[in-house]
Parts: sequence; C-alpha cells; structure tokens
Amino acid sequence: MQEAPINDEAGNGSLYTIQPIPGKGRDLIAISNIPKGTRAEGPDDTKQRALLDLQNVYGIGDGPFLGIARSNVMPLGPEAPEGGLFLDAARFNHSCRPNGQKTWNANIGRPTVHAVRDIEQ
Repeated sequence: MQEAPINDEAGNGSLYTIQPIPGKGRDLIAISNIPKGTRAEGPDDTKQRALLDLQNVYGIGDGPFLGIARSNVMPLGPEAPEGGLFLDAARFNHSCRPNGQKTWNANIGRPTVHAVRDIEQ
C-alpha cells in the first residue's frame, strides 16, 4: 500500500486541507487524487484552538471540552477500554458510502486511514 504523510493543515506535503463546509463545520478536503489503498498517517496537533474548533454534538451543558470529547474520541483499538482524540481523524465525516476507513494501528500507536476507493480532488 502507498503511504502518504499528513503533515499539516496548509497542505504542505499533505493529501488534504481543512476547510469550512457550509452547514457542516470545518472538514477534511482532498487536495489531490488519492488512489484506493492509500494509507495516511501522521501526528495530530494538540493546540487548544484546534480542539475547540471540533464538532460538539452534545451542546455545552457539561462544558465544551466534555461535549467535544464525547463527540470525537475514538477507541485505541477494537477491545480497548480507553480512547484518544486525534484532531485530524476527528474531521472525517460519516458516510453511507465511505471513501475511507479509520482504524487504530497498534504497530505505530495512532489511527490510520485507508482509502477504500479512489478519492478525487
């Protein structure tokens, strides 16, 4: 499989950029064609502003951080009792016909995304 780094939000050496989508918030947008089987991996930034910019589907009743965590934390493996919040991986939208599959990669200790079909720019 091809591996491609996902380095930053500006698209420098990246497969995607993060842009506002009307009615959906800020989401990942492919900036080049991504062939089926491509695996993207990379470290996530932990800046508070980027965290607070994530979707919160639970409102602010318990504070913004808890709502954001409940909306975006993913398990650290199929049987893991703990989870992690990864800023870039949290921006992938649900689809009934997905073009990517998020999984936890225990070998590298972080999530990876594999393109399950070609993704056009």
